[in-house]
Amino acid sequence: MGRYNHGNHNKGAILGMEFDWGYLLDFIEERAVVPIIGSQLLLVEVGGEKILLDRLIVRKLCEKRRMNPAFLPPNMSLTEFALQARLDRGELSSDVNSVLASCQEIVPEPLRKLAEIRDFDLFVSTTFDSLMVRALNETRFGGGTGTRQLVYSSNAVIEDIPSDADLPGEAAVYHLLGKASRSPDYAISDEDVLEFVLLLQTRRPRNLFNLLKRKYLLLIGCSFSDWLSRFFIRTAREERISKRDKYEILADNSAANDDGLVTFLEQNRSKVYRDGGAVDFVNELHKQWSARKAQASPSQPKIPTDQNYAIFLSYCSDDREKARAFKGALEEQGLYVWMDEAGIEDATRWEDEIKKNVEKARLFVALISGNAVRSHRRYLFKEWAFAAEESKLRRRDLPYLHVVSMDGTLPDTPGLPPEFAAIQWRTCPDGLPTPEFVGGVVAAVRSHKMADQGFR
Repeated sequence: MGRYNHGNHNKGAILGMEFDWGYLLDFIEERAVVPIIGSQLLLVEVGGEKILLDRLIVRKLCEKRRMNPAFLPPNMSLTEFALQARLDRGELSSDVNSVLASCQEIVPEPLRKLAEIRDFDLFVSTTFDSLMVRALNETRFGGGTGTRQLVYSSNAVIEDIPSDADLPGEAAVYHLLGKASRSPDYAISDEDVLEFVLLLQTRRPRNLFNLLKRKYLLLIGCSFSDWLSRFFIRTAREERISKRDKYEILADNSAANDDGLVTFLEQNRSKVYRDGGAVDFVNELHKQWSARKAQASPSQPKIPTDQNYAIFLSYCSDDREKARAFKGALEEQGLYVWMDEAGIEDATRWEDEIKKNVEKARLFVALISGNAVRSHRRYLFKEWAFAAEESKLRRRDLPYLHVVSMDGTLPDTPGLPPEFAAIQWRTCPDGLPTPEFVGGVVAAVRSHKMADQGFR
């Protein structure tokens, strides 16, 4: 996402910048994104009319209390209705719960589309209904009850996701502001939302918040005001917003028109979607995700090959076959890998060519083995020396050196540059690329791309 036009990714508008959907889809496929969903997505169809659930509840409450809705302001919120009808929290909670019970068959289309994006495992809901759970159960479990549902409570035991909830394969919804029940232990009004968010400062589901810190957040249709949006993001991140290494995208019906909020978020690397509201964002996201899945094939690379993000693969000629396996594994992910397979005859030309490629590469991957350490090929040691010097010129938060031990060779082995010993090594015990190695390199390349867009 940002000004860089990467491949054929489709663009929209974010904060007046070009918005590349491809990057967002990449992160979603890696399960690095958590949607935080709100009331603007609860668009339901009743009698041929599309209406937000919030408005539908007000209409039904008017019927229940024999109030003429014609005398009420149009698009009245629940908070406004409670004040107008002079209902206390207990009464309103009981009435809302009974109205929701009469809406058993409703599944808003925006939620159904989000449920179809199976790379989303966890949804955080800021609404009190169970419609996201229903959408997931219908879409992924044939109407069964396969979705895990967890609820935050202001006065009972705090439910939390399991510590391994980062693993794919499950579907879960966490109701962060409570869920409708007979007791008024959930947020209905703006004041309730504020109280829940304040409570989360000292009483929070630890595993959930640890997960949110590591993920990119999609805040879709939450209807938070300017300062509540800022406070909510700060709460989820557990650190100064300007210091975090992940960012948020807000898709909201009103946020894009709030100049103060937009300026604050832009200065702190969060983004506001400007091509429409929350439902428009979900529709476009679903369209883009569906198109990518339809085009995908087992042999199709996940990241378009780009020489601007080249990887220099350094190896000993005795390990050439294994090095080719590493090269092939990375190229299957669409990465551009440079390795000297044929050799360059002229020594001076070789040195110039190697140095040029070491400097151009975004990552330098050194395959270390006993063969490499014992090698009499002085050119290999020159590659290491060039890379060690180049690493001193690179950003520390974007690691340039990546060292792999293919046979148990240790970092303190004599003959290795001290810059190699100073970083964490990856191990590939059989001398072949592991999924962890490949995933780490893919993530590193993506970090470089994000940095080029100003996101790091």
